Amino acid sequence: MKKEFKKIVGTLAMAGFLAFSGSFTTAYANEIKVRFEGQYVDINPAPIIVDSRTFVPARAISEMLGAEVGWNPETREVSINLGDINILLTIDSNSAIVNGQNIELDAPAQILNGSTIIPLRFVAENLGVYVDFVHNTVMMAATAQGLSAQLPQVQPPQEQPPQEQPQPPQEQQQVTAQSHTLFSGTFTVGQDIPAGRYVVTSGDGSGNFIVHNVDDRLHVNEILSEPGSTRRGLPSVTADFGYGYQIRISGINEVIFTPAQRSSTTTLTTGHWVVGTDVPAGTFDAVPYSNGSGNFIVHHANGRLAYNEILGGNRTQRVRVNLQTGQTIRISGLEYVEFVAP
Repeated sequence: MKKEFKKIVGTLAMAGFLAFSGSFTTAYANEIKVRFEGQYVDINPAPIIVDSRTFVPARAISEMLGAEVGWNPETREVSINLGDINILLTIDSNSAIVNGQNIELDAPAQILNGSTIIPLRFVAENLGVYVDFVHNTVMMAATAQGLSAQLPQVQPPQEQPPQEQPQPPQEQQQVTAQSHTLFSGTFTVGQDIPAGRYVVTSGDGSGNFIVHNVDDRLHVNEILSEPGSTRRGLPSVTADFGYGYQIRISGINEVIFTPAQRSSTTTLTTGHWVVGTDVPAGTFDAVPYSNGSGNFIVHHANGRLAYNEILGGNRTQRVRVNLQTGQTIRISGLEYVEFVAP
C-alpha cells in the first residue's frame, strides 16, 4: 500500500509544470500546496493557477489514477481512458466528450511552452476523484472505493475525542438529529449540534453555509437565504452531518437545523440523496428549477461517476438518467430538480 502511494506521489512530483507567460493570470508554484487523501505531499513544481483555474499536465493526472492517455497531433486531441470511462479533450475547445456525451468546459485544455495542460477538477472528478481548492491548497481524495482501498487512510491531526463520544454509525444519525439553531461562526458537529441528517434553512439573512468533513473534504458549500426571499441564495440544503464535521456560517443571523424525514419522491431539493431511498430507481429526465445554474452529480454505489452536468440557466435544461438503487445524487446551486418520466 505504501509503495503504491509513493508511486502516485512520485508521478505527480516528476510531472513537468512549465512557467507561463503572456496575458494569463498565474499563481506562482510556491503559493500552492497539495493535500492528497488527507496528507500534504511535496510536489515540485506544483500545479499552476491560470485565470482562477487549476491546470496540470495531462499525463500527470492521468497516470496518477492509472488511466491511459493518448495524444493526436493532427486533431490536437487528448484522450484519457480508465475502465469504462473515456474522456476526449480538444486543445482550445470549450467542450469535451465523456463517454459520448458533450460537456461544456469552464476552461479549455491548452498547450503552453510545449506542455499539454488540462483543467484538473474536470478530468479528476470524471475519473472518480474529489478535488477542491481551499486557501491556496489543492484538496484531492479518491471517491471510488476500489481506489481508496489502495491508498493509506491518513487522518488530520486532532485531539482524541472522549471514549463516550464515538462517531455515530450512519444508520443512527437519523435518530440522533435534533432541532437546533446556530448563527454566524464556526461550529463542530457532536459538540455544538448533534450528528444526524438535517434540512438546513436560513431564518434571518443571506450568506454562506460551508461544511467540511473530518478529512477536511468539502461536504456542503451553498448560499442560503430565507425561503421566499428575493435575495440571492437557496431556501434549503439537506445532508448528513457526521461527528466532527466543521460548519462555517457567514452573513446569516439564524440558521435552522430540522431533522430530515426520508421518503421516496420525484422532486429533490439542494442536497445529498440516495436512489432507492429518496428517489425511485428508473429512467428519468432530470429537469432543473432555479434562477441560475448549478451542479447535478450522480455516483454509482462503488463511487464511480455516472453523471456530471451543469443544469439550468443558459446551460443544459434536462438530462436523461438511468438511476440505479444505491447511487448517490448531489444537487448544488439549484432550488430543486424534478425527475420526469420520458
